[in-house]
Amino acid sequence: MEITALAIASATIIAQGFLGEAGKNSWDGTARLLSAVRNRFRGDQDMNAALTRVEGNPGDSEAVNILAIALAATAERDEQFRRIIGTAVEEARQDRNAPQAVRNYSDFRDANIEKVVNIDTVHGNLNF
Repeated sequence: MEITALAIASATIIAQGFLGEAGKNSWDGTARLLSAVRNRFRGDQDMNAALTRVEGNPGDSEAVNILAIALAATAERDEQFRRIIGTAVEEARQDRNAPQAVRNYSDFRDANIEKVVNIDTVHGNLNF
């Protein structure tokens, strides 16, 4: 999966984990992913600020985008980190308790992703 898609999916997993009532409704892999991200960025003020902003307002799409950009930049340079988030996203895609947006919409072969949209049912054509 492309780095951008991995980063967006990872940021979505983290944000949706914060949306659950103290994690009660979140996917089990969220805690593992968040722990891996926090460990990788220990001492990085910019990343900690991005995580804090998403935690404070997980529905803030700008905050999630900032987090995704930071994750993508690191995944581009760090193959081990890319594997960590790739594994988390793949597990989420296969787990029915994972965030639906990740499970259903993360396989955009050769797509240029600017926005992630969670769509339930479409009757007819859909264009962006």
